[in-house]
Amino acid sequence: MTPRLLLAGLLLAVLAPAASAQTRLFDQTFAVRDGQSLVLNVGSGAVRVETTASNEAQVVVEGRGDDLQGAFRRLRFTAAASGGTLTVRTRPERAANRDRAQFSYVVRIPRRFNVSIDTGSGAVRVGPLAGRLAIDTGSGAVVAGDVTGDVDIDTGSGAVSLGRVSGEVKVDTGSGAITVAEATRGSLEAGSGAVRVGIPRGANMELRASGSRVTLDDTLGFVGRRERDGASGRIGRGGNRLSIETGSGAISVTAR
Repeated sequence: MTPRLLLAGLLLAVLAPAASAQTRLFDQTFAVRDGQSLVLNVGSGAVRVETTASNEAQVVVEGRGDDLQGAFRRLRFTAAASGGTLTVRTRPERAANRDRAQFSYVVRIPRRFNVSIDTGSGAVRVGPLAGRLAIDTGSGAVVAGDVTGDVDIDTGSGAVSLGRVSGEVKVDTGSGAITVAEATRGSLEAGSGAVRVGIPRGANMELRASGSRVTLDDTLGFVGRRERDGASGRIGRGGNRLSIETGSGAISVTAR
């Protein structure tokens, strides 16, 4: 290697970590209890909610970019716990639209918690949860673990991946695949993208599916109308209804 190439490589090695480094802008803990709620409303940025066995909540904000402290100040970020609700919010000043900084939000809460997230854009990740989960994002992928309560997710574009959902599940994405490890009631709608759903063995439910191609696991014991692009009928004795629809994309329903 020539001295010039060696020097360039050393410069890249030195500069790369600095370019990717995040600065912690906020870090605070709050006393909370099982069964309380998190309400998070931020304009943009990645959001990660981790669940723990602690009786405390922690809110962390990190960022990178030009004039970072000024950009963070213009977000008018607040985090407060009151009346059984932990509220994390931004109310950006108009001048914040010109900022080039990027922010990410991490919230750690007890596993038994209700969670509501509203973000204009950015990926959202939520750990296993014993409570209700609601997510509304203009664009960005959504990933969540097992949820024992109801789930309601709306994203303009972005893939959605969920673990086992014990309650009612509602997912609506303009474009992007939907994957649910296990569900028995609710509705899954994708403007475009494949949909994959697991059904517990021995389930009793009504099933309706419509897509470019619909594949049902024969071991589910489905009874009803079954065609290449759709299916409507029951599994077991019937009961709760699960509706699956995609404008363009295949649907796969498997036994778990």
